[in-house]
Amino acid sequence: MSKSTNAAPSSTPVHAPAGISPIAVWLSWHVVFLILGVVHVLFQPVPVPPELARQQGHRPAANRVEQMALNVWYQWDTEHFVQIAERGYRADDGTAAFHPLFPVTGALVGRLVGGNALLGLFIVASICSLLFLIYLERLFGLDLPPEDARRAMLYMVHLPMAYALFAPYTEGMFLLFTTLAFLLVRGGKWWWAGLAGGLATLTRQQGIFLLLPLLWECWEASGRNPRKLFVNWRSALGLGLIPLGLLVWLVYRALALSDVVFDFSKPQTLIYGLLLSRSSTRIVSEQSFVPPWTAIWSAMSDPNLNLIISVAFIIPLVFGWRILWRIRPSYAIYALTIILLSLSLATGTPNFYLGLPRHCLLAFPLAIPLALWGRNWAVDLTVKAVGAFLLMTGVLFFFQGVSWVP
Repeated sequence: MSKSTNAAPSSTPVHAPAGISPIAVWLSWHVVFLILGVVHVLFQPVPVPPELARQQGHRPAANRVEQMALNVWYQWDTEHFVQIAERGYRADDGTAAFHPLFPVTGALVGRLVGGNALLGLFIVASICSLLFLIYLERLFGLDLPPEDARRAMLYMVHLPMAYALFAPYTEGMFLLFTTLAFLLVRGGKWWWAGLAGGLATLTRQQGIFLLLPLLWECWEASGRNPRKLFVNWRSALGLGLIPLGLLVWLVYRALALSDVVFDFSKPQTLIYGLLLSRSSTRIVSEQSFVPPWTAIWSAMSDPNLNLIISVAFIIPLVFGWRILWRIRPSYAIYALTIILLSLSLATGTPNFYLGLPRHCLLAFPLAIPLALWGRNWAVDLTVKAVGAFLLMTGVLFFFQGVSWVP
């Protein structure tokens, strides 16, 4: 498939793109969030939960610093990740709803830093987010001029809920492995791409859907020739590591937690059995997986901030679909799949679509049409200014445990 006219010609010398680098972006937002954490603790001290007190010891000065820099992130899913890192999975507390790679890696790092699981999770998430931004710019640079690739990377951290990349959450790790899978498959390294996709699946449920865009890349690599596709089947077989990652997790849940139960007369139990734990209702009591139009209609019947914020992702999908398809069909397929999945998971009132903007954040190719529109200075300024405002506001609400933020 030929590249879009938006891409830089291969004969053109590639210069270092203007603008802030991924490392500078990463450092800048960490500093901003640290300042916001200090402000929050000064005006509203964060009580140290017993489980964190055991980890962090009884050092008042150190605890004060940890409150401002670390404990403010101990909200929502972070609490479950810390539980898993400290004592493993249990069948009766909803932890089986979370895939294992992130909390297990965080637990290992936590042991290296004095047994502080929360700090270990924070370090892992931070490193993964930095590597994600670096490799994201490289991936986008395969199809876009350097300036547009850097702008798209910059916009990723100006999208609503992008602070999840810096929190002890799974988004940074998932997006790192997803970006690596796309990069590796573009280089013809199918088995390595499959491994990256399998690790993404062990990080979040959405990883299994990497099969769709990566199989399309396989189709493109064969010149859309079924005969060549058959000849190269051994390479494509490497993508089988993606469902293998899910299978490993399902086997563990079935044998160790007795958490995999199917009722073939109820299709929803198949979805929950494969993608979600049946014990996930212990975390969000009311939830269902329905067609996206059904969920959207229910959400619109009652003003819903989660859906409103997610418009920032829906707009580039709707109006940028042709741009994505022209540049790389696999990007369009992946983004559409992630958004439809996100819109299909309804969590009931009063917090309908709980966490929707954070789920939509995984559709990283949507930064491409934004970046191309951002060639206009007014659009560029709007995305950065509005994005920065939403990020800082969202982080402060997150620190306060506001229900619509997770």
